[in-house]
Amino acid sequence: MKKNVLIMKGRVHFLLFFVISLIGNLSFAQGGLIKEDTIVNKLTKCGTKAEICIDNLNQSQLTNAVITVNGLLYTAAIAPCKIDTMLAYDFSNFGASTPPPYVLDSVTINGKKFLNKSFLTFSALADSLSKWDNTANWVYDDVTKKMEGGKSTSKYSEMHISTTTIISNNTVGLNTGFQPKGAKFSFDEGSYKIVVNVTGLNLKDSVYVYVVCPKKDISTKTIKVGKTEKYCIDRKDLPAGKVTKLQNFNPIASNSPISMKILPGDSCFEVTGSKKGKDTLLFVATGLNNVQDTT
Repeated sequence: MKKNVLIMKGRVHFLLFFVISLIGNLSFAQGGLIKEDTIVNKLTKCGTKAEICIDNLNQSQLTNAVITVNGLLYTAAIAPCKIDTMLAYDFSNFGASTPPPYVLDSVTINGKKFLNKSFLTFSALADSLSKWDNTANWVYDDVTKKMEGGKSTSKYSEMHISTTTIISNNTVGLNTGFQPKGAKFSFDEGSYKIVVNVTGLNLKDSVYVYVVCPKKDISTKTIKVGKTEKYCIDRKDLPAGKVTKLQNFNPIASNSPISMKILPGDSCFEVTGSKKGKDTLLFVATGLNNVQDTT
């Protein structure tokens, strides 16, 4: 494994370190299960395990899934992660005996009351709630008779709804649930190819995970403020010494003391020091036949 960390002080002190991890031939299974194709995790304490949350893998899929890591069956525990708060209003009590039009007598959203709002359908009511609470994205399902959506950061009250054709006053409470959107794996420092095969659904996908320790193999470079230096990754572990793609997995913030540019068609990048300070770069380099290194 190779890794690049930049630290600047005095003039501009460039701390450069590499950790290279060769993971073999990459062949991604495109099953639409996993959003990412590469995940890089930097350990805050070397020698500990990293908890990797793979987005978009839910528990129902994992129940019927065969998971391998570097070709071996994964048998360790998989915990849920990225827990979403699910909000819903249940309108199953409304039917033929309570026909439209309706009146939303009251509902409170983030402390603001909305009173005496007429509507014909619960889909229209969902649209209104989404407008009153921007980006809440409420959606009504005519099959389940539930309106789901909202925002976990917003506060909603129960609804008081009446009909105009008959005398009917109804109170609809807010239901809160929790739904995991990802699956959490635990790994030591190293490189891993995870393959998820959901049997019965004919779904298969893969992701490459790099767990790196940013305190190893440090060498120091110095550049002056206002100067630009060129640095190249070690290509000897890539087939024919060729790099076809270089990605930085530690984006540079707008207030960073450095700027960085990956050079096209090359295994090199340029760093410019603008002021005293420190920052970090972490690359993944892809070579011929999609062999990957982390840098």
